[in-house]
Amino acid sequence: MHTTPPQLIWRKQCLAYTLAIVTPSLTVWLRLAFGFQAGDLPLLILLLIPVLLCVYVGGLGPGLAATAVAALEASYFLLPPLHSFFDSGAPAINFYALVLVGTLFTLLVSLLRANQRRLQDALAERKRMEAAQLQLVAVVNSSDDAIISKTLAGIITTWNPGAEKVFGYTAVEAVGQPMLMVFPPERVHEEEEILAKIGRGENVRHFETVRVRQDGKRIDVSVTISPIFDGEGKIIGASKIARDITGRKEAEKKAIWLASFPERNPNPIVELDIASEVIHYTNPSAVRLFPDLETLKLQHPLLVGLREVVATLLDGRIDTIYREVTVGEVSFSQTVNYIPENQRLRVYSTDITDRKQAEAELKRSEHDQRQLAQQLAAEKTRLLEAQTAAKIGSWENDLATGALKWSEESHRICETDPNSFLPTYADFLQRVHPDDRTMLEEAFGRSLADGSTGGVVHRFLLPSGHLKWVEESWQIFPDEQGQPRRAVGMCRDITERTQAELALRESEERFRTLVTFSPDALYLHMDGMVTLVNPAMCQLLGAQEPAQLLGRSVFDIVHSDFHALLRERWQRLDQGQPAPAINQKFIRLDGSAVEVEVSAAQLELHGHKAILVIARDITERQQAAEKIHQLNASLEQRVIERTAQLEAANKELEAFSYSVSHDLRAPLRAVNGFASIVLEDFGPQLPEEGRKYLERIQDGGQRMGELIDDLLAFSRLSRQPMARDTVNMAKLVKNILEELPPPTGEELQLTIGNLPPCHGDAALLKQVWVNLISNALKYSRGRKPAIVEIGCLCENNTVTFYIRDNGTGFDMKYAHKLFGVFQRLHRADEFEGTGVGLAIVQRIVHRHGGRVWAEAKENAGATFYFTLEGAPTL
Repeated sequence: MHTTPPQLIWRKQCLAYTLAIVTPSLTVWLRLAFGFQAGDLPLLILLLIPVLLCVYVGGLGPGLAATAVAALEASYFLLPPLHSFFDSGAPAINFYALVLVGTLFTLLVSLLRANQRRLQDALAERKRMEAAQLQLVAVVNSSDDAIISKTLAGIITTWNPGAEKVFGYTAVEAVGQPMLMVFPPERVHEEEEILAKIGRGENVRHFETVRVRQDGKRIDVSVTISPIFDGEGKIIGASKIARDITGRKEAEKKAIWLASFPERNPNPIVELDIASEVIHYTNPSAVRLFPDLETLKLQHPLLVGLREVVATLLDGRIDTIYREVTVGEVSFSQTVNYIPENQRLRVYSTDITDRKQAEAELKRSEHDQRQLAQQLAAEKTRLLEAQTAAKIGSWENDLATGALKWSEESHRICETDPNSFLPTYADFLQRVHPDDRTMLEEAFGRSLADGSTGGVVHRFLLPSGHLKWVEESWQIFPDEQGQPRRAVGMCRDITERTQAELALRESEERFRTLVTFSPDALYLHMDGMVTLVNPAMCQLLGAQEPAQLLGRSVFDIVHSDFHALLRERWQRLDQGQPAPAINQKFIRLDGSAVEVEVSAAQLELHGHKAILVIARDITERQQAAEKIHQLNASLEQRVIERTAQLEAANKELEAFSYSVSHDLRAPLRAVNGFASIVLEDFGPQLPEEGRKYLERIQDGGQRMGELIDDLLAFSRLSRQPMARDTVNMAKLVKNILEELPPPTGEELQLTIGNLPPCHGDAALLKQVWVNLISNALKYSRGRKPAIVEIGCLCENNTVTFYIRDNGTGFDMKYAHKLFGVFQRLHRADEFEGTGVGLAIVQRIVHRHGGRVWAEAKENAGATFYFTLEGAPTL
């Protein structure tokens, strides 16, 4: 709203009061100069001219002053007796008439001027609201983040272009759908919790979670959600800002992984000496991508320009430089570190070709969005012009009978048939919305009481059940006795205008909320002067309130090292060229600097070019990069130390295997041998109990030998190289059954299903089947008949092999002990074995990329399952 300076108001009032004194006297002097007849009353009307002039110029005060001066001048010079003030009679009546009429005219003109000022202020406020809406719409449309609004029931109401990029759904597909369409099933409960907080008026800030895109891909997002209030302060929905942080999450994980293993880094890493320009290290990715790197050295496109970088680094102000280079059609983002200990440069290159293409696509999208915004503005102007040119209906109400006469346009507005609907005033009131009925009756009653004009805006119930906003105005006409006889009025359909105004206010409030709670720092500037900032920008620069930043030059915010780059980007934007995201430094209000990543786009607002800047604090990212560099510096030494530790562990393992193979077997063979000799030579001479002890010694020695053999076989599994090939599982099982000794004295029912071939080590897989089949035969002894079934299952494109028996089974609460070394669920006197067989099975299956498990019941048999990586489907 425009505000007049106090000094100008004072001068205007002085001029108005001067006119209030001078103009009545000047009018009287001119009339006396041209002659005047005493009692000529119409001549007094001339004095109303200076009164109206003073009211128009200065308002109520100067108008009343002019009225008083005119009355005094007329009493002395124009009303008899002349040259003296009147006594009584007709001059007194003329005097009071002049005062009364002048006062009424003063009040009337003052009211008209006040209404005119209010109308001008309302028009100015409406223009400001429209400008703010366009500005906020431009901000939302140019944002890369998903900006969404929804109802308290979780139904989507708005969906910006950033949401289309993040979630893959277009606005047409998303609006009207529940927000749960982007929630994974296990996180559906989050929506209920979020809406409960919004309903209580709370905000949800920087909540990191997982969402699902239209193509089914899961993405990591950071969301900020705030309540939306209507004009009465009631919560009517929620605004949501979601940012895709999948790249950041993957980068963090990848950075940690790559920091420990540079040899696996898919991006080129080069280390060179500053003085000799000799390359000391290139990782496999650099060698694979650029085999001519060692030959061209600093002339290679990947390293060109490093001499200037060296000069900057040796200056001592910084030890890390970030830059971008292009090699052929591939763009790289480089981090150049200076290592003062050995006077070397370490160059980390990251392929950013996809990001460059995405930025170019973003700029094209922003250009299309700006054109769309201009088209929407033109369409809005056209609609407003159409509303201005809309037809107006008329009506007449006979106050005696209550009958109404409507024009055709009135019937069209109210959607009634003029041939079948002849309304009365009572019928009309029934069609008015109940909440507006009392207001209309009171306004119409006031007009009937004082005979004045009136008007209201109300809602009208259509026959179809819908509502229309109607603007009514009327004039009361009295009969010969002065009693109200009829009322004539006009009506105009303002539904679209009212809805547009309501939508405008709601949209402005919604967009203001979105900008206010945006996690990114946003500011808008025109001709280099800041005109809009959000709270995130204030926080970034250390401002307590936006007023500390508004009106400041952009060059006061951006560090002086980047002023030249800033002017270059402005020129590119002015020429319609894209300005990719860059790293800059901002100067905070306390004088400190902060590293930021800046994106910019040019907008068209009210015929003026403006630039929207989105800044993100990358301090944490820089710190993470520095930590990665420090980890890489110590990586080589750690690799050497770990290699030495592994070699020492392997030597100790080999020594242990040798000790078990030779040192333990020799005394064990002696114990078994001498026990056998004693039994053969002196068995008859020994008592029965002595022979039993020797037999137990002999059995224990044999059992210990088996344990040693199984333990050695188990330890060799992790070091034995695998010879992968196609294995015919059906033939392998058949050969094993032929080699195993058949059960004696028992009835066996053996069933072998279809066993597809797989890819693996035939010798190791044979050991798996031998151990599992032997267990099935062993634990089903004593069953009549003993049933063993071998087969496979195919579920979810995965082949699962199994072997099932009807043996003794086991309690599933001990299933976790099955595959441990020396773990047995039955007594040794019941079933022979060392407790290593299933541990060997598990290790072989794991080496093949599969898994093994079992299901069983006591005295009801057991089933063992295992899968293999790369097994074909049936």
